[in-house]
Amino acid sequence: MTTKLVQTYADCNEIASARHLFDKMLQRNVFAWTALISFHSRSGMSHECLNAYICMKRDGVLPDKYVFPKVIRACAQPYLLKVGIQIHKEAISYGWESNVHVCNSLIDMSSKCGDILSARRVFDIMVERDLLSWNTMISGYVCIGFLALAVEFLRSMGSEGFEPDIVTWNTVMDASCRMGQCDEAWKIFGQIKEPNVISWTTLISGYSRTGKHDVTLGIFRDMMRRGDVFSDSDCLSSVLVSCRYLGELMCGRQVHAYGTKTETRLAFYKSAGPALLTMYARCRRTQEGRNVFSLMDKSDVVTWNAMIYERRGNEKLFENRLEAPCSIRCKTPSLQLKRKYMEAPNNNCKHLKRGHCLAPSTCPDDIPRSLSGSSGRPHGVANGPEVHDKRGLLCTRAPDELAAHVSLCYGTSVKVILLFVLIL
Repeated sequence: MTTKLVQTYADCNEIASARHLFDKMLQRNVFAWTALISFHSRSGMSHECLNAYICMKRDGVLPDKYVFPKVIRACAQPYLLKVGIQIHKEAISYGWESNVHVCNSLIDMSSKCGDILSARRVFDIMVERDLLSWNTMISGYVCIGFLALAVEFLRSMGSEGFEPDIVTWNTVMDASCRMGQCDEAWKIFGQIKEPNVISWTTLISGYSRTGKHDVTLGIFRDMMRRGDVFSDSDCLSSVLVSCRYLGELMCGRQVHAYGTKTETRLAFYKSAGPALLTMYARCRRTQEGRNVFSLMDKSDVVTWNAMIYERRGNEKLFENRLEAPCSIRCKTPSLQLKRKYMEAPNNNCKHLKRGHCLAPSTCPDDIPRSLSGSSGRPHGVANGPEVHDKRGLLCTRAPDELAAHVSLCYGTSVKVILLFVLIL
């Protein structure tokens, strides 16, 4: 009874409760250990999974054909590849070398570690293969960018008596889109009998990324007309990007309304909020963008980056958004900070004292460089040193880069000599 409870808690991701019961067990069988190992493996907790496996063997419990696949999959990281190979040798010693689940896990581990040749060798010598064997091999080729081989495997499945499932189709579609071959993905999509939301999202996102925004909106409208699939926030984000580039304000508003009805507001604005904000900015709907920003998570750097983009053409409005919390790490490209705002004669760098998100220690090097470069203009030379309150930013530069940077920021006047003395 206790073992069943441990398995139930672990399957429901209630690991604290599962562990509490597990620790109280006087005799732990292989099923209880498998429950813990399985949880750690699927949660990506490799070290915890391996530790549980070692403790199980120390406890005198022999691993079975269900334990080895989970432990081997937990080793699907380059630095754990040798450990995974050793565990596979142990599986062989227990007589599980031909087990389809053990072989599938070995293919998965090898391909994810970049050793696709070893994965292929395991696949070729397998006595028995199942659909997961084919899907894992196809995913391995997709991961390393061998799309042609992935498609070849997809076609070979039929001759082996296997019908590709939705996971197979979506995997190859995603690979095609990532390589810019969206038309090939469209052909694959046409062979799917019942495409799910992942199928539609993959196709829509692919065309959006490649700049074919008219096609993106056309596919989205087809999906909505069918009515058998509900879009998720990832799909809506790609649609909003296309609305932004095409200036389709009405379509963007409809997507906005649809998203808030089909998902919780928090989930929708967290995922699609930045795309929605920049769409309104492109369509010059400042107030609507401000309303969206007020509903977004202020602790997320993506939110602030989107807001900075939205305000970049308006000095007064952008100025108000530099009051970001100190914990926000600014990752906005310097191009978005150079114009308008930083070139304003009376405002150069004055917000660095309170706009902590722009401090040199917490943002990429190009942002302070652009700020100080702006200060180096004739109307703002005196403000240049404010950018470099922390001199370490300059001290880490190569000599030639430092000389050019100082000249840009401070000119060739006496201030250069003073800065040089400070650095020394």
